[in-house]
Amino acid sequence: MFKYVIVVVLVAATAAGAARFSYGVGVSLYRPPEDNASWAPLINGYVTYWWAPQVNSTLLVGYSWYNADIGNRTDVKFNYMPITLYTAYHFVRNKQLDPFAGMGVVYSRKWWDGGKDDNVGFAGLVGVNYYPSEHFGAGVAFEYVVPDAGDFDSAYPAITFNIGGVSF
Repeated sequence: MFKYVIVVVLVAATAAGAARFSYGVGVSLYRPPEDNASWAPLINGYVTYWWAPQVNSTLLVGYSWYNADIGNRTDVKFNYMPITLYTAYHFVRNKQLDPFAGMGVVYSRKWWDGGKDDNVGFAGLVGVNYYPSEHFGAGVAFEYVVPDAGDFDSAYPAITFNIGGVSF
């Protein structure tokens, strides 16, 4: 059922204070769905806007590259770029513990020599952040991403770990 898993280590952009914007960068490791594809890196950057003390929206942009087999061709070079817009609700927004859940829309583009594939899908996430100080935090989240809403075989779970943070 699950073809691949993404593990993300982020320099995160969430703050426990009342900041309106946060931002961050990250690195993921995931398994693309193509035949004979090995684990690949996914570089992420994002910005978050806090609508209210317990509600935010995050725009996440990623980029990945990997080699895989398609048809009778071997070692084809792929590029992958997912763009996700999440909205999350933070249940207990206290100074140290921050459990949250959210949903989002995903646009993804994959291109390779001889083709490209654009899709629109959706994603959901649940997690918790821990803030040892007002501007730095660490957290873990579970994401379920369906990059092509018409093809549930494209779905994958993701485990996200984040650390750090700067906000303004």
